[in-house]
Amino acid sequence: MFGRLTSRLCETGSLNPRPRHRPRTRTDERAEVAVLATIAVNPQISTRQIEREVGVSKSSAQRILKRHKFHPYHVHLHQDLHGNDFRNRVTFCRWAQQKLLTNPNFFADVLFTDEASFSNKGIANMRNMHYWSADNPKWLCQVGHQRPWKVYVWCGIIGDTIIGPFFINGIQNGRQYSRFVRQNLPVLLDTVPLNRRMVTWYQYDGCPAHSTLRARRLLNRKFRGRWIGRGGPVRWPARYPDLTPLDYFLWGAVNDAVNQHEPTTPEDMKQHIIDACTAIKEETVARSRASFIRRVTLCMQASGHHFEHGM
Repeated sequence: MFGRLTSRLCETGSLNPRPRHRPRTRTDERAEVAVLATIAVNPQISTRQIEREVGVSKSSAQRILKRHKFHPYHVHLHQDLHGNDFRNRVTFCRWAQQKLLTNPNFFADVLFTDEASFSNKGIANMRNMHYWSADNPKWLCQVGHQRPWKVYVWCGIIGDTIIGPFFINGIQNGRQYSRFVRQNLPVLLDTVPLNRRMVTWYQYDGCPAHSTLRARRLLNRKFRGRWIGRGGPVRWPARYPDLTPLDYFLWGAVNDAVNQHEPTTPEDMKQHIIDACTAIKEETVARSRASFIRRVTLCMQASGHHFEHGM
């Protein structure tokens, strides 16, 4: 080390490190064409790969792409569709559009329902966790990843109102679901005006517990043909989360709120879920229902295939 310092002092008259000049990479027209050609061949290539293959720096590649209006779009995950799924989706959307023609507010009286599970293995964002102190408090947060547990929850959306949450003990089966419809659902709907309950349609997905003969007979008695589901008066297509407000809106919002601070116990997580549902404003719920109507139109235009959408 002393030898290098002596040599540097003799050569430059200073002990400061020699400035390192990074050689500039070529960004002429030939390099620009090469970057654009690489993108055309492989649209999923990274700027690091472009740097290695073309010989321009990562920042130069980014400038070239930005100058030509390229944007790094992210992939969206969609439910796998196959077989009769496309035809079934179109059939349902056609029925929905017919209902909207006779009554534009028809789906304000549809109770969309779904269940979800929340696990203690959710990832907490530690960047949002702060502990201001003059000294290091050696702050620790205990997690129970070696003792995994889940909380199962049911929710519904009707109009601009969230119904629930209702917490399910264990994994739901046909007997338990029938008991819920018979005993718990009427209590949850107490806040809905009676005249609205008389015309409410009930919707659920194709979960096996929902479609047992016992559950279908019970729904026929309670809603008298006004329900949407597997084996019902109106068939709900399988693999259809992009038309359920709970899937494309509610569960994501609740999950984001719950994972801001990692729950320590099932009871703690349940309270986080309750708080998250309570914090969602009625206007936001109403917008999610408006999104459902827009999605029906987009699905018809796509002939039942996947379509681009926003909330």
